[in-house]
Amino acid sequence: MKKLNKLLVIGLLFLSASACQQTAVLKEDYISFFNYVLTSGKANFNDSLYNLSLTIDTNSYIDNNTEITYYYLPFMKKYQLYDDEVIKVSDEINYGLDLYKLVNIVNTSDFISCQDGYEIKEDKLTNYQLSYFDKDVTSLNFSYDKTNDSMTYNFLFSDNQMDKVVIFTDNVRIHNFYYVSEENFYFNNMLNQTELRQKIARDEDFILVISNDTCSACQRSEEAYYEFTLEYPDTEIKIIDLDDLTGEYRTLFLTQIQTVYNQEDPSLHLTGYDIYDNYLTPTNIRFKNGELSFVTLGMSMGNEQFAYIALN
Repeated sequence: MKKLNKLLVIGLLFLSASACQQTAVLKEDYISFFNYVLTSGKANFNDSLYNLSLTIDTNSYIDNNTEITYYYLPFMKKYQLYDDEVIKVSDEINYGLDLYKLVNIVNTSDFISCQDGYEIKEDKLTNYQLSYFDKDVTSLNFSYDKTNDSMTYNFLFSDNQMDKVVIFTDNVRIHNFYYVSEENFYFNNMLNQTELRQKIARDEDFILVISNDTCSACQRSEEAYYEFTLEYPDTEIKIIDLDDLTGEYRTLFLTQIQTVYNQEDPSLHLTGYDIYDNYLTPTNIRFKNGELSFVTLGMSMGNEQFAYIALN
């Protein structure tokens, strides 16, 4: 990934090792800070070495140096820039994800108590190797400043460079991207039984979603299907209403779905749905070269099972 301009931080950043004790009782004010950031999903993030200043929430972040907003892609699990509903850059920019890695230090076996804070144990440092660092971390400690309501992390790297990352809470809320939901996604991608059979006969690659007007889960899922097509525009998603599957084909199609679904890896299935007994909505079906290859149930933002069948 392309780096921002680096600034060498001069000075001692690290706590005295002699002040550390082999205890790991996290103070209440530390716990409160971590819980606030994790539950509110927002904070500011300043990085000295990479000269970064970010305002972050769960769905997006603002680079305060450039005033550019990056939105979180739930299926790709990374941040990218959106402009008029189109992805404009393809670089993986995961600073926001790394923030939550730092905040989510909840395993007390990973650190020891020091005079002014805590230090990560040497054999646990691999748990805190952040993706935007292009070097190994050899030492990491953190401390909380109650006056400024901020958490400071001091990194030492294998090349002896140092970095200070400061996280502090902020009430800024970034508007997420999902307010531009596509309410007509189902309507615009609907096909009937005849059209479905024609696509299969042409050996096409696509995803079929079996939906229904009376299905509340389908209504809640429409935005997630639309979001997936934004992140993966080459993946075609088509919708068919369950009521449009009729006659002998309805029975034959159900048998085909059952055969594939019931032989799949159970990890691809929703809990409690090990067997496909009858039609359920929404059902997601992956066709490859006209062959029914994967089946999953349900849809939500970042649904890993759906992403798996869509991309395999």
